[in-house]
Amino acid sequence: MTNPLRGRGIGRVFFSIWMLTGVFSLFSQTEQATFLLARSPAKLDLLNRFEQRLNPGEARDLLPLAPIRITAAESFLSDGFTPCLRGELRGKALFILRDETEGILNKDAAEAALYPNCAVLGDTISILRGQRILLRSAPKTRPGPGETFAAAEKDSRWIRVFAYRDYTLLAAPDYQSYHWAQLPANRENRDWGRFIPTAADLLIPEDLREAVAGIFGDYNQLLLQLYQQFNRDFRENLIPPGWDINYQDTLITATFADPQRDPEDFAESRRYLINQLENRLLGSDFALYQEPRRIRIRRKNGR
Repeated sequence: MTNPLRGRGIGRVFFSIWMLTGVFSLFSQTEQATFLLARSPAKLDLLNRFEQRLNPGEARDLLPLAPIRITAAESFLSDGFTPCLRGELRGKALFILRDETEGILNKDAAEAALYPNCAVLGDTISILRGQRILLRSAPKTRPGPGETFAAAEKDSRWIRVFAYRDYTLLAAPDYQSYHWAQLPANRENRDWGRFIPTAADLLIPEDLREAVAGIFGDYNQLLLQLYQQFNRDFRENLIPPGWDINYQDTLITATFADPQRDPEDFAESRRYLINQLENRLLGSDFALYQEPRRIRIRRKNGR
């Protein structure tokens, strides 16, 4: 005869396992990633998404401690022979060349290091007591020879890029500087606090809206003229691959206008467009976010 308590016991065991699984899943929701940081990132052997050397516009983001997120630790270029790591910096794909035995090329010259198992954050904080938050060049307690730690300014804002052990990598709102800092959880709302933007903080100013409209308008007009000339010369009836723009109070969205064509077929002209937009956004509180068929502009870390 089957013991009725045995079934109940097994049921309790499975219920406990299910509950524990749910609890563990809650604690594992924080996104994990590996990042590559270098004090002299320009000394690394880097290629862009087209497997070409970085142009001056692309190299502009290679600032000390600029976080390159590793998306594939062991990969190869399209030749199937050259070993590399795949990564991205501010949404732009990069190939980091490596040697099968030596690892990342020029790693020592660039003063580079990999940081695994980082908790990806991406929110914005405000410094409440500047003297208590020190900005560091490395995740360490004491400065090295000839090095000092500067204190963060009170009321300054920083973007928390990721947390690594007891340290957090901070980015300035314009992404023009990066620093390590210790932000103990028990000091939140005393030394530092999370910045929650209001609706007014997220609004896109009129001058920026007009500048973006002008860039897209000039780009679409240039393509129209080029295609008209091509169609006349070769008796074709091709339609230029323009962008449709949607303006909202807190977001500008540009959508590739031709659903039948691949935006990658127009990579060079898109690169020109992106460079124009990024130059306009440089130093502002707004950033450009790329998707395969869309370009979005909104305030950095606007939720």
